[in-house]
Amino acid sequence: MAHHMYHTPGLVLSSRGVGEANSLFSIFTRELGMIEASAQAVREVKSKLRFSLRDFSLSELSLVRGKQGWKITSAVLEGNFSDTYGPGSSSLLVAARISSLLQRLVAGEEKNDHLFDTVSTALHFLSAETLSEEELANAECILVLSILHELGYLQDESAFQPFVGDVQWSRDLVRSAAPLRTKIIAQINTSLRESQM
Repeated sequence: MAHHMYHTPGLVLSSRGVGEANSLFSIFTRELGMIEASAQAVREVKSKLRFSLRDFSLSELSLVRGKQGWKITSAVLEGNFSDTYGPGSSSLLVAARISSLLQRLVAGEEKNDHLFDTVSTALHFLSAETLSEEELANAECILVLSILHELGYLQDESAFQPFVGDVQWSRDLVRSAAPLRTKIIAQINTSLRESQM
């Protein structure tokens, strides 16, 4: 029986080894939402998939759904944020926290292309800009606020324009969040508490 092949960009959020050489990946995809997908022999040196499926990779994926769940049949790397940010960088720590937040808040296989675009655009901005620690903290606040907005957890949206919706990322936008950061953090904490996630 032939399986339907699905093609979608996906952001690899985390992975864990299974058996000798297989891995199971948590991936936020543009077309399928949050999925867990396995790849066979991906940890072997000769594997063609391994560089495209490292944590924080943005890759074009081909997947099939079998009896045991999603399987990755091919992956073409578009970029890896851990490479562009550099090991141990503050930007990479932001990406790791955003990854954890997405895994916590995004439930199930439901397409949310706008949220995917929101996150990938922000991560691309962070990889293209050299931000100070304060600017990076502002950017993280804006991104978390945007994620909560996209998921319907943000209550008082009018108070946080232009940090939600179609965010136009720029250094000026990031700097403009500085005087509102305490208020933004309070709103984030309230929204997370009330989401019970």
